[in-house]
Formats: sequence, C-alpha cells, structure tokens
Amino acid sequence: MKTTLSEKIFKQIRHTMGLLQKERFVQAAKGRKDGVYQGMDRVQVRVLGDLLEKDNQPAAELLKSMHVHQNMAEFALSRLEAEGYISRAGSEADRHVIEVTLTDKGRAIAEKQKASREETLTTCFEGLNEEEGTQLLTLLEKWNANLTTKVKAENEAEFAEADENGFPCGGDFSADSRAQMMQMMQGMRGEHGGGFGHFSMNPMKMMKMWR
Repeated sequence: MKTTLSEKIFKQIRHTMGLLQKERFVQAAKGRKDGVYQGMDRVQVRVLGDLLEKDNQPAAELLKSMHVHQNMAEFALSRLEAEGYISRAGSEADRHVIEVTLTDKGRAIAEKQKASREETLTTCFEGLNEEEGTQLLTLLEKWNANLTTKVKAENEAEFAEADENGFPCGGDFSADSRAQMMQMMQGMRGEHGGGFGHFSMNPMKMMKMWR
C-alpha cells in the first residue's frame, strides 16, 4: 500500500518526538549525576526557568503559565521554597499580591539547567542555517495551530480537562514528587507543586512550544 505524504510526515514527527524523549532522558541522567536537577521534576525545572527569564512574578501569573493542575503547581512552588530556591513575599506595590523570586541558590541552579538545555538544543539543531530554522518554526507553528483548533473544536470539554490536568507536563512528575504531593494533599484534607553551533538563530525560541 502506498504511503501518503501526510503519513510520512507524521512518522517523522513521531520519530523526532521519540528521539527528543531519549535525549531528555540522557540529559536528565547526566543532570542527576552532575547535580544539575537536584531531584526536581519537570514542573519545578520550568518554574526556575520561567523565573530566570522574568523574576519577581506574581504567584497567580506564574501558576497560570504552568498549564498544569493547580495542586501540582502549588506543590512545585512549596518544594522549591522549602529547598531555598525561591522565596515568596507580598509585592511592595500591593501587599495582597504574592510575588515569587529566585534566591541566589535558585538562580545558580537555574543557570546550570539552562546551559544543559542549550546543550541539547545545539545537538538538535546542528546543521540548520537561519533560513531553514525559520522555515521549520513557521511550519511547526502552522501545524500546531491547525491541530489545536481542530482538537479543541471537536473535543472542547476533553481539551479543557487535559489542559487543567497538565498534559503533557503533568505526566512528568517523578515517583518521589508524586508521593510527596500525595502526602501534602492528604495532610490538607486531614486539616481541612550566537553560540549554538551551526544554528545561528537562538533555538530556545523554537523549543518553547515543546516545554
């Protein structure tokens, strides 16, 4: 049976996703060995990465940007604060607004995590020039927009539920994090988380859609 162009493209995308998962596994293993991730799950790493880009964010704004279940995001903030990576305090402009800030310890580890991600991106996009990178980004944005529009239109309730429960991010919690989050929730119920090789365009922009 003749394979259609769409099937060939989808097969390559699926293969790419598998390779990215393997690369993330390798980088995570290296990070654990080098102490870069300190036993953090993906949501906690994302929090540090977002704060590195924009520090002193209102907690509500930061939680919303995570696109995971609120309990998961709250747990991530609580654990990072307990470990001394972030601090939470009332805003000077409005004490009713709680702002989340990187500590010196948090900034140092976030910088290391960023360097690890950029190493992965350099490998992913080595050999692509500026024009090819721009074309790839444009095609991916168009494909994602088409897919999002179609899926959301036909399955709006399920789409909203998936977004609320943190897919794809929600499935990336480590066993340790899940156990600690369950303990926390049970307790709450009892009482009442330039230099990119040959690729000259910064690939971090392209990877935001996959974070």
